Amino acid sequence: MKTVEKVKLKVSFTINDGEKNVNKSKTYSSINSSASDENLKKAGDAVLTLIEGNNKNVYRIEEAILD
Repeated sequence: MKTVEKVKLKVSFTINDGEKNVNKSKTYSSINSSASDENLKKAGDAVLTLIEGNNKNVYRIEEAILD
């Protein structure tokens, strides 16, 4: 069993700077721990529509105490 203390939303993507591909990411903290995976995916996808890049991914990051 675990007790979730913090949830973060991370989006990652790859851009081409002209010479090579560069991996980038942005992490959003202070996410409500009861946020569903589906809602986090929707939020991450909305952010990624504003970004020009490839290999776009959405991550849920949890910090939890294992009981």
